[in-house]
Amino acid sequence: ELNNGDSYLGVSHSIGFGFRFKALSVGMDYNFGSVKSLDAPKTNDSSLNDLYKSRTNHLRFFVGISGSFVSFLSVFLILLLVYYLGISLMHLIALVVFLC
Repeated sequence: ELNNGDSYLGVSHSIGFGFRFKALSVGMDYNFGSVKSLDAPKTNDSSLNDLYKSRTNHLRFFVGISGSFVSFLSVFLILLLVYYLGISLMHLIALVVFLC
């Protein structure tokens, strides 16, 4: 099992498909391979090397939107924040500067 504090290095492969319709894209892929702990002892013993390997197999589903649509959506959300939450102009400028 991979730990967040450990360092691993290896090769993984991915195969999948995706579809794009105007601004929306959806898809899935299967990732497979193995990574080895960088903290593993240096040895030629293959049975010991297998103890420090971790599999990276997983199935991924994704949904995405195009960049121009994201820009429109972000402006729309900022205007909603201003209207519904009554955010002042100074707070709005600070928010835009922070996001950029």
